[in-house]
Amino acid sequence: MSNKLYVSSASGVALSAQPLQFGRPFRVGEIGQCPQLLVDGQSVASQSDVKTRHADGSVRFAVVSAVLPAVPASGGVTLSFADGPCNNDGALSAQQMLGAEYDFDAVVSLNDGAAGTASARALIAAGKYRLWTSGPVVTTAIVADHEGKSADIGVDGYKSVRPSFEVQFWPALKLTRTRVVMETTDTEKVQNQRYGVTITAGASSPQPVYSRADVEHLYMSRWTRTFWRGGEPAALNIDYNVAYLAATQAIPNYDASIRLSSTSKSSIVSAWQAAPKDIFEQGMWNPSMPTTGGRPDLGPYPKWMVAWLYDGSAELKEVALGQADLAGAWPMHLREGSAGKYVDRDKTEPALGQPVSGYARPTLAMLDLGYAYSDAADKVKVVGTTNRGAWVPDNAHQPQPFFIPYLLTGEHFYKEQLQFWSGFSLLDDSRGLYGLYCYSKNASKSHLGIGGQIRGIAWGMRMLGEAAWAVPQQEAGYRNYLHAAYEDVITRFEGTRGVVRGGNTSRADWQWANTAGDCHGGRLRDANPLRYWWEGLDGYGSNESVKRYDAPWQHSFLMYALSRGAELGLPAGALKDWFAPFFVRQVLDAGAVPYHLGDYTLPFVDAQTGALYQRWSDVAAEYADYTGASKWPPAASPNSNSTSSLDQGYGTAALVALAGTAGAPGSAEAWSRFGAGHYAAWGWERDPKWAILPRGIANVATKQGETTISTSSGSTTASAGTSTGTSSSSGTGTSTSSTTSTSPSASTEGTTSTVTVTPLPAGSLPSWVAAKPLFQWFQIPGTKLSASTAWQGYTPSRGGQKGILAYSGGTLKASGSELFIAGGGHADYAGNEVFSIALRSETPIWVRRNNPSAAPVLPETGTSHYPDGRPSSRHTYWTLQFNDSRNLLMFVGAPALWSKVANGTSEFDAFDPAKNDYLPAGTFPSQGGIGGVAQGIAKDAADNIYVHSTGGTMYRWDNATNTWTTLGNRGTYYYETPYAIDTRRNRMIRMPNGTLAGAVFDLNNNAAASTLTLTGSAAAAANGRGSLVYDPVSDAFWYWKRGDSTLYRIDAATFNTTAQSVTGTVPPNTVLNGFYYTYGRFAYVPELRGILYMRDADSDIFFVRTGA
Repeated sequence: MSNKLYVSSASGVALSAQPLQFGRPFRVGEIGQCPQLLVDGQSVASQSDVKTRHADGSVRFAVVSAVLPAVPASGGVTLSFADGPCNNDGALSAQQMLGAEYDFDAVVSLNDGAAGTASARALIAAGKYRLWTSGPVVTTAIVADHEGKSADIGVDGYKSVRPSFEVQFWPALKLTRTRVVMETTDTEKVQNQRYGVTITAGASSPQPVYSRADVEHLYMSRWTRTFWRGGEPAALNIDYNVAYLAATQAIPNYDASIRLSSTSKSSIVSAWQAAPKDIFEQGMWNPSMPTTGGRPDLGPYPKWMVAWLYDGSAELKEVALGQADLAGAWPMHLREGSAGKYVDRDKTEPALGQPVSGYARPTLAMLDLGYAYSDAADKVKVVGTTNRGAWVPDNAHQPQPFFIPYLLTGEHFYKEQLQFWSGFSLLDDSRGLYGLYCYSKNASKSHLGIGGQIRGIAWGMRMLGEAAWAVPQQEAGYRNYLHAAYEDVITRFEGTRGVVRGGNTSRADWQWANTAGDCHGGRLRDANPLRYWWEGLDGYGSNESVKRYDAPWQHSFLMYALSRGAELGLPAGALKDWFAPFFVRQVLDAGAVPYHLGDYTLPFVDAQTGALYQRWSDVAAEYADYTGASKWPPAASPNSNSTSSLDQGYGTAALVALAGTAGAPGSAEAWSRFGAGHYAAWGWERDPKWAILPRGIANVATKQGETTISTSSGSTTASAGTSTGTSSSSGTGTSTSSTTSTSPSASTEGTTSTVTVTPLPAGSLPSWVAAKPLFQWFQIPGTKLSASTAWQGYTPSRGGQKGILAYSGGTLKASGSELFIAGGGHADYAGNEVFSIALRSETPIWVRRNNPSAAPVLPETGTSHYPDGRPSSRHTYWTLQFNDSRNLLMFVGAPALWSKVANGTSEFDAFDPAKNDYLPAGTFPSQGGIGGVAQGIAKDAADNIYVHSTGGTMYRWDNATNTWTTLGNRGTYYYETPYAIDTRRNRMIRMPNGTLAGAVFDLNNNAAASTLTLTGSAAAAANGRGSLVYDPVSDAFWYWKRGDSTLYRIDAATFNTTAQSVTGTVPPNTVLNGFYYTYGRFAYVPELRGILYMRDADSDIFFVRTGA
């Protein structure tokens, strides 16, 4: 997927010398220095102001500026990027900005000057400005005196109105663009102001550009107007490339195959044209946020914002930015006016002049400035009337007017709006933090929170998270505050639910919440296997059978917010994974009815037991007359307990929530079984606001001017057409390359590894295999683990002994063809013993390598190591990897530890078969992100290990240096998806799994991802969970699909896929209650030229020869 934009003339007239500035996110590693703009492949003078960088130092977000030489009357130009030196020298000085060639000034006058005037020119001359963009193409000055307040004006002595100016100077064109911002936000002089206003532009001969009489400027609000001097540039249409934006994870995984309908576009534009849109007029907003019901502004983003994102037209840009500007009318803005306040908890960053910080005023209630539980030191100073008029805010119905405008324009105003509204999200009424509901519980004021209704938590968390992503690293103090505040919010909710993440349990706020509960609903009293967020609300009704209901659609909003935070690199992943079963198990559990995901209310508390429901089948039983699918939107007669509105249909929100569970156990199956079909039934072209797919799925349609990139190791070619495949994205805050289409014929080009296959010497095979023909399944006599002395001759640990194979695999030591197994974990088995069997022997015998450590009674939460220092039992999945060069059995990550909650950690342990004991903890470095369940793990010929984490990040452990490298995001990993490495071509493949496309990872290029396209007669069937190995003799992958005893052969050069003809007793390949999950117990054995398959402890090992 290429990082390109397509620009065309909105008027159909040929254009020249067009100023263009836009915001652009980038994938990790794509741009190391600064992005340089290319127009139709040719370099032009450009300037990039980098605002944030990824952890590896590459650009994450930048404001890009250039003067386009020409835009044709029809067609357009393609913009792309090259990496190069940053070009931020040459910004204009104050003297140059005030030079005659610009004749610059912008003056705001209140009541014809009687209530004061403010001049941008005078502020620049006084040095009251800072630069937002800096370089030879455009200088953007943020002109204001927030600290000294010297330009404040107003109708009384308090001077409660503060002007500021955001001015772009374009030297090559001698143009200026000025945004005037007027606000009543100072914490020390809060009040409404009524005035008449005039704005003039120009220094030598000022000309009026705006005026309005009798403005009622609400307290804690802002208004803005923008104008050009020297001529306004022509309008441009810009295709921002939704597929690429989604791949960066700066936006959700929006379905890029959608094309906004012309009817929908016309409807939005017409509504805007007819709407009142002067300052403090509502435009298309409903100014009373608490108004109930679905609206076009509610959801991930407002309808018109998503329409602009998809369409890119100048008309929809006008609507989207006009609406964003009007949203400043809500009284949700406070700027710190006290010199004694600090932004951060540690009191190192002065808060004066910055949007108010929750740490500066932790008990402030912005909806009730006189709130009794607010500390006096936290209250603002109200000096006059505070009347909201029609503009009533709240978190529960808070839209997101600013993130997409900031993302696509890079304007400072929208960044600052995100800061203001994140403050409101934390301090709306204090009840989520410290007030009435927490006061009696001794909540600490040193940590922040978000409370209120679940939907309010969701939208407040969404606003806070997107602000934390957006604020530049140059504003380190404020950025760190937002990230710390988000951590506070998450930690409190984790504590309430007992969710363990890293060292969160040592935090005082986690411990407080784990005891007292959050201020919203308290600790959940009952066992909660269904993962209700709380115990429901009496206001949603009750009956003889159901004591309490609640709103699953609010749970859907919250799941979206958590998944959004996780993909932005914020610490929401553990809580998201805790919550995911609420959605996944409603699809997968026996007796569950997934259509209830889209209901208005859902039973929470059983009247018969007084406790939360324990099974989804019992919840479904409360709906005796429910007809399910026939009432699921968008059916003609939707369920009366639901709605089929695209603006806020409970079904559409539920699909987004289900998509947000991507990476959690069962998520892929739930989407494949239920989500995908219902997603396809909607007419998203009418309103794609909720058209969000699970990470790892991308629909991409061809756009004008777009090409798709076919890649192979060491070569790249471009071809016109449609690119469809997996969108690679980051769940750790670093985004990276996307997945593109890979042609099988091209895939063999480029760098390869030489693999020498030596013929087996005569008589080298054990007799139990030597006489067998190729492709005949048989069992190896005497290899039943449960019948061996090794299995019977000791005292097992806690739990069932056969639990050693529960969700646990094995791995092969090449020398001696020795299979190693270890596992257990969760509530299945506590033992950490290791067994092995050397198949090269004439009579293979199981050996128990060690006895199990003393293990505790099943704890609520597991630890990585037992008291004796040896690793705790865990589900091993594919984490077992034998390092032939070091002769060590490695445990790569520690998922699903011996515990009730099946938590995991990121430790990297090893067992030494020469000593029959584990190496000390810490011998090999841990790596955050490798402890997830059933992650994609594979080992290359040099014993380097690759881990595709549940968050999407690809990690590589280097065997030579014993270090980890974060390669970046390579798309969402789906639970139990098999991976294997082609050691000839040094590339790793991932099988398709339901709706997750297969992938090829180029290990010569940091595992850059491309789409795996299988061909051949069995291509369609070769999809799903199972096991995958590479056979260098056959130069083929062998795929053992769960539930299907077909042995699939995939040509490693061409990806031609066939069902291998076999004879003999074909082994079963089904699963039951956690057992018969094979993982690495299906392994290629190089010395024996075949495949082993250990199904369970009670069967002899199966084997099939694949080569001579």
